[in-house]
Amino acid sequence: MKWIWLATGALLLAGAAQLQAPLDDLSRQYELIPPGTSVHAEHPELALLTVAPGGLRALLVNYFWIRSQDLHQEGRHFDAMQLAEIICSLQPNFPAVWGFQSWQMAWNISASTHTPAERWHWVSRGIQLLRDRGIPLNPTALVLYKDLSWIFSSKMGDRTDDMHIVYKQRWAHEMQRLLGAPRYASEPEILADFKLIADAPLDKDTGRQGRTDIQADRRQQLLAENPAAADYAEKLAALGVGIDESLLKAYNRFTRDDQVALTRGPGPVKVASEHDAELHALIGDPGHADARAALLAFVRAQILWNRYRMDPQYMYKLMADIGPIDWRLVWAHGLYWSAYGTEHCTDLTRAEMDFLNTDRTTLNCIKNMAWFGRMTYVENARDPESPYIQLRSDWRFVETVHKEYVRLGEQLALAKGEEFDKNAHVDGHTNYLINAINMLFNGGRYEQARSYMNWIKEHYKKSGGIWDTDDVEEFVYYQLGADREPIPRVAVNQITSSLQMAFVFLAGGNEREFQRKLKYARRVYNAYHKPGARRQDRLRLHPMPEIAANILTELLVRPRLTGFNISLVDRSAMYRRLRRRWPAAVPGAYERSRPLLKRQCLAEGLDFDKLFPAPEGLEEFRRRRDRALGPLRLQRSR
Repeated sequence: MKWIWLATGALLLAGAAQLQAPLDDLSRQYELIPPGTSVHAEHPELALLTVAPGGLRALLVNYFWIRSQDLHQEGRHFDAMQLAEIICSLQPNFPAVWGFQSWQMAWNISASTHTPAERWHWVSRGIQLLRDRGIPLNPTALVLYKDLSWIFSSKMGDRTDDMHIVYKQRWAHEMQRLLGAPRYASEPEILADFKLIADAPLDKDTGRQGRTDIQADRRQQLLAENPAAADYAEKLAALGVGIDESLLKAYNRFTRDDQVALTRGPGPVKVASEHDAELHALIGDPGHADARAALLAFVRAQILWNRYRMDPQYMYKLMADIGPIDWRLVWAHGLYWSAYGTEHCTDLTRAEMDFLNTDRTTLNCIKNMAWFGRMTYVENARDPESPYIQLRSDWRFVETVHKEYVRLGEQLALAKGEEFDKNAHVDGHTNYLINAINMLFNGGRYEQARSYMNWIKEHYKKSGGIWDTDDVEEFVYYQLGADREPIPRVAVNQITSSLQMAFVFLAGGNEREFQRKLKYARRVYNAYHKPGARRQDRLRLHPMPEIAANILTELLVRPRLTGFNISLVDRSAMYRRLRRRWPAAVPGAYERSRPLLKRQCLAEGLDFDKLFPAPEGLEEFRRRRDRALGPLRLQRSR
């Protein structure tokens, strides 16, 4: 009897061996990697597992899963993640494995740690696991793009984690070093800046992606095609700077370009040696401006593709379709991975629910850019990875969100055979537009606000009560009455848009409207923080003078970015009047805007010190700022 069973087993093994070749052919046809091949390179001591019978391998994988969870329960996270590495390598084409392990790092393990550095370590490892390994091995698994987008948009973007500001700071720091801040310029100019990066030489063969940060053959191509860039590269090389990340470091240290200078703060660039002096002069030499721009664009495109696995041309497409995206925002990257996954996943087996969830993530990311899309970024010399950041509303994304709601609503209505005004997004769309109406009205965009109010009434058939009014101001005051508690994004938008208009009216000498808008901003702020609201620290807003200082900075430096054409003389009048009416809001704005305002005054032959005299309390502000940017502040989340 024993021999019969042995013979049967041998026949079964022989039959399984006959099936192996066809299975390998199917794996190659569908761009799958046979299970466990990556283990040979990463864990050669476990290579035997890759040739073990399937049943045995499954038992071993199950054991690794159970053991890794036990280690997590014991708090031995690094040991557990070593097992997770093996599990992912043994099941490389099972998307759920990558999604689970990434979730474990970014959500569960991070929440069990206590310091900003520990939290960020595990969140960033969760990002890297999906972006650098899971998605390249499963390029058509939409669920992995959704999971990666969700880390950016929810874990880092929402306020549910009490260290959410740490994640936003760390990510903003990375992208600031790589791309800088968007220029204070019009949308076409911002788009043109990024097109240099999108058009830079880059081999997008995924087979070589990530092997090095800089593709040497493409660098040679750039230098061969651009003699001016080649000449500038030689001069940089003589000072020890290559066409790689060292160029970004030198540029960020020595340039006085607006997108870096505004974040660095006032004062001259520190030059510590003769070498620094030569490099400072070369980095700022206007004669090499075009060559420098070409080299910077090349390095940025290469690092985006090879380190961050992002396609610069697709980033440019998103900016052309959606608006002037600030890539320092976590929601910008949530948007990228959600939209990229939806567009590039072409397999026929993906679930419809993955599409729906990914589309919703895309929508929510754009919404958050409308509510918090303008970033104020100030370097922190004591802890460079934790800059001071503040986020404000950006009306430029309002119409994009509206169109996305309409698109999704039409798709759902068509799929279910129902009327558009009955689609599942009606309530969310309506609430969004109501909040947008409030923001636009308080930003002085009365006609756009009125058009959305009429759109809701026409397309979603709203009538009765407040919907019967044609008065936008009446509608706004009804939605944000004194007895209501605004949610965070609504409060931020109402406060910032009201203060912006208050300062614009002050520039024109309209004292009545200035006081009216200022009163409304304080009304919303007080309603948000009224006694009994019990706001957690992470949900509390910055003090009003800090918010006002950031808005004033933008209006002083580049008012056209906010849609207003205010001359230097009128900006001076706004500044001088505000010194008397709200002195606490002025020192911060003066400190950040002074370098650029000086250059603008010089260009127009005006005396900066007469137009913008130093405010009272400036030295005290500087002392408070230096204390606030110290290490203790970094462990306290707002």
